[in-house]
Amino acid sequence: MQTQLNLPVHLGALSALSFHGFSHYLRLGTEPLFLFGSVGVHLPKGFSNYDWGTPVNVVKTNFLPKEIGIQTYRDHDFELKYSSVERAILELLYLAPKEIDLVECHQIIIGLQTLRSNLVQELLEECTSVKVKRLFYLW
Repeated sequence: MQTQLNLPVHLGALSALSFHGFSHYLRLGTEPLFLFGSVGVHLPKGFSNYDWGTPVNVVKTNFLPKEIGIQTYRDHDFELKYSSVERAILELLYLAPKEIDLVECHQIIIGLQTLRSNLVQELLEECTSVKVKRLFYLW
């Protein structure tokens, strides 16, 4: 979807943090997958109808600009766009407390030691969610 259809969708929040190795809990069963895309992005119908074997949550939001804090993983001919740790934390807070428990968010943030301050600053300046900013500053 990202490369063939050129859709602005990326792996985000808890899924991106797990990809970076920063998940806090070992989940029994399947771990939900979080995909973030801009408001107005329509995924192919085949994507929604396919059984991926895990819950897939597609979050459509514009609370962060789509180009800041996105990284690309490359392995031969395969590419995957995913959130940097700094962006993933803000996406995680965006989903709290409805999708992700606040205690888990807090424990993940406490465990982060190497956030890039310039990227965090840029993301917070561009963030339009008051809830995300307040929770980030709180912790």
